[in-house]
Amino acid sequence: MITPCYKGMRWLKCDLQMQTPADSRHWQGDRLKSGQEAVAAKEFAEACYYAGLDIVGITDHNFLSKNFIPHLQSAFEELEREHNHSVFLFPGFEFEAAGVGRGAHILCLFEPKAELAQLDAILTECGVAYPRVGADGQLAKSDKNLKDILRIVQEKHGGIVIMPHAMSNDGIFDDESISNWLQQDQFTNPELLAIEVPRPVHLMSAGYQRLLKSGGDCQPGWSRVRPIATLMSSDNKKLIDCDHEEAPTPNSIGYRYSWIKMSAPSIESLRQAFLDHQSRIVLPENVVKDVHPADRVRQAVIQSLSIKNVAFLGDQEIHFSSNMNCVIGGRGSGKSTLLEYLRIIFGKDKPEDIDAGTRSRIKRVRDTLNQPGAELEVSWVSADGVEDRIVWQNEQPAVQRDDMHDPETFFQSLPIRFFSQQQLNRLTESKKGDDGQIPQAQRLLELVDGFATNELSNLDDQERKLKLKMQASFSNLRQAKALEKDLKKSQQEYQELDRQWKARSEIQADAIRHQKLKAESRYLDSLYGSQGRQFTDVAELADVVVNSHASFQIEDAPHGPWLEQLDEKVKQAKESLAKHIRQAVEQYQKSVESFKADDPTWSAIQQDLDQADTKFSQACAAKGLTPDDVGHLKEVDQARAKKQREITELQAEIKRLKDEAGDPEVQVQLLHQIWQEQLQKRVEAANRANDLAVLTEEQRKFIEVTVQYQFDQASFSELWSHFGPKDGRTALARSWSDIGQALMDRFSQIPDCNRTSPWELLRNLYHDNGGEGAQQLFQNQAGNLKQHIVENIESWDQLRLSRVKDVVDLKLFRSDGSVAGSISEGSLSDGQRNTAALALLLAQNGGPLVIDQPEDELDSNFVFKELIPMLRKVKAGRQIILATHNANLPVNGDAELVYALEAKGGKGAVRAQGGLDEASVTASVLDIMEGTEEAFRRRREKYHF
Repeated sequence: MITPCYKGMRWLKCDLQMQTPADSRHWQGDRLKSGQEAVAAKEFAEACYYAGLDIVGITDHNFLSKNFIPHLQSAFEELEREHNHSVFLFPGFEFEAAGVGRGAHILCLFEPKAELAQLDAILTECGVAYPRVGADGQLAKSDKNLKDILRIVQEKHGGIVIMPHAMSNDGIFDDESISNWLQQDQFTNPELLAIEVPRPVHLMSAGYQRLLKSGGDCQPGWSRVRPIATLMSSDNKKLIDCDHEEAPTPNSIGYRYSWIKMSAPSIESLRQAFLDHQSRIVLPENVVKDVHPADRVRQAVIQSLSIKNVAFLGDQEIHFSSNMNCVIGGRGSGKSTLLEYLRIIFGKDKPEDIDAGTRSRIKRVRDTLNQPGAELEVSWVSADGVEDRIVWQNEQPAVQRDDMHDPETFFQSLPIRFFSQQQLNRLTESKKGDDGQIPQAQRLLELVDGFATNELSNLDDQERKLKLKMQASFSNLRQAKALEKDLKKSQQEYQELDRQWKARSEIQADAIRHQKLKAESRYLDSLYGSQGRQFTDVAELADVVVNSHASFQIEDAPHGPWLEQLDEKVKQAKESLAKHIRQAVEQYQKSVESFKADDPTWSAIQQDLDQADTKFSQACAAKGLTPDDVGHLKEVDQARAKKQREITELQAEIKRLKDEAGDPEVQVQLLHQIWQEQLQKRVEAANRANDLAVLTEEQRKFIEVTVQYQFDQASFSELWSHFGPKDGRTALARSWSDIGQALMDRFSQIPDCNRTSPWELLRNLYHDNGGEGAQQLFQNQAGNLKQHIVENIESWDQLRLSRVKDVVDLKLFRSDGSVAGSISEGSLSDGQRNTAALALLLAQNGGPLVIDQPEDELDSNFVFKELIPMLRKVKAGRQIILATHNANLPVNGDAELVYALEAKGGKGAVRAQGGLDEASVTASVLDIMEGTEEAFRRRREKYHF
């Protein structure tokens, strides 16, 4: 999103070869009538507006639009007032040069404010005589050659030349073989900067691609010093005209156009765009489906930074490009401070991995915000186009939003990365340890992971959830195993109780009969009421009712006589109630007794019940038992039943735990699969880095990134040591490191695609072939190690879920293709290691990348041949903000915004800002980075070029 305050380069939609109704010989639309020039100009301007054009080149043949251009300029001014959209007009002309090849057309464009009378004179100087149109209606031609025309237009009068419709019969390539020597001579002229073509180069034939790219495969004699710029234009001869599919028809406005990047329309902007067309010109493949180049990549950007009332920088507001930004300035101008303000306002100044030197510098910069009234404000735009304002408030950054629930999470999630030169050094640091071994540069893994952040984040989430499930599974299985011990104990106890029960089971039938007879007796007794609630108690209750009567005894009561009579009647009623209750109870008892006495079987039943105890005692005596033994038998039977219930419950719980646990080995396989997928993402990321880090000219790689699965020695050692014996005096503890090294050595022999984990290898060594592999590898410690695993099963389960980190290594190649060294060997210098780190950083997609002086420790040859091509490749896909002293970065990296600082009154102030097509910016780069134009000129003289 470009703001009006932005001063850098931006994409503009350009049609640099447009005809108007002023050329009646070529115009196919409505004829221009005398006196209707303003109306025709307005229609033309509106057509340009509706086609979305930002820049037009008016190039009627032989400058026949000389008198019409003022009307167009007025129409475009009115258009800007009505629609707030500027369309810039480059005046110019097209003519045929008979002296170029077999005759070719030439386009010449000049500054928007050029005097039209002077342009007419330049056309004459180019060899086009008066009258411009002959009596026969034919246009006058020039007999000058291209070299002279280029000198007149570009060198003498500050215009620019384009060869139009190069592939038609009136273009520079007017035959299929492209072999005419004159054409060859004109094409290879380095002063010719651009030609007009019908389609993007990559859609042309292989022969044309070789020719126009001028690479190593170009036909000898046709290769240029630099590849020529290619443009597309409508060469319109009518206004907007579309077919039934809404596609513009040939020679109508919008049929063809070019996207050109510039700060502001000028011939210098066009010249620079032609010189650096790979960075500044984009040709549409399909104008109907075309998308603005700035909208082709959705990316998060730092849109602006406002600074007020701070210690060492003057008040200023910087509007950044969404692509490449270079902050330049002399020593003490505050360019590094500016970048550190960005780090602070985005809350990226606190990570633990920041080195002490960088942390100290951040603190010094933070202290400059302690001034009264100090303000920082940033406009941040997410990849989804959501804008947030972040301000410095109460000595910390704050987001100006009402719905901000957790600022810490917001700042942590911002996809911005900051690096000082010290931090770049640490990314690939690999110093020797006390043991003499060179540790792997573990932070390289972070860089590689940055290529696949989203994919790896998803896999990490899957891993985390699976590990939680597996931890629960292992826990359930451990509980089930513990309960199985309890189950065996209960089963044994039940077996003993069952034997006791069976040993006394001979008297069981008599005991059961005796128990049932006693139960019958208890039933019969209950007919008279339960203990403490017999019906005789009810009769006694009746007496209580009578005796509890309280007589009326209130003296001089108003209704005393009546209440005394009532009291006597109630007392009599209670006595009558008590009498009836006693009689009812006696009648009930007589009825129950008669029920038994009147039944002929009662006598035998009564005898059976009365003799129950005697007969049971006799039965016990007959079998050599006592009644106490029978009581014990009952206790045994009860204990036996209880134990049976315990067994059933244990079996159910064990089954539940195992069912919930599932098959942990299947889950382990799933975990290994996730780990392999993580490896694959890292391998793909490494390949992307390798593809990017190729020198464009030689197609030669200069770094090679490799990834090894679970091979980080430090990570393995940490996990292995944590699992090891706590008592260091044991034989196993003394051999623990050697055992681990042997395990990793064996693990390293397995191909990456077949590896699972060192722990799974260890498990298999004990499970396969009766543990023969473990015995061979660990020899006399094999048994001790197995016992240690068994005794520490919970720690072992946790170890099986632990991932040894992958290892990333970086190999650097010299210009001749030989290997300069690698990170793992520890054979690279700081500059070479920084080369590798920068290659990885720049190869990533992602949010803004802010680096302070990335060129430090790097030689100039690397900066130009390797770092610059990387920057140019990646800047279209992510925002890059650099503070630099090296002119190669803004100039050859073609920075969209150069922000030049200078010290004024002890504070850093802006000197110039914009693209390199701005004169003030170019002057700043020369003064600050080249030591002035004069110093640059003298160096050029000594280099003899």
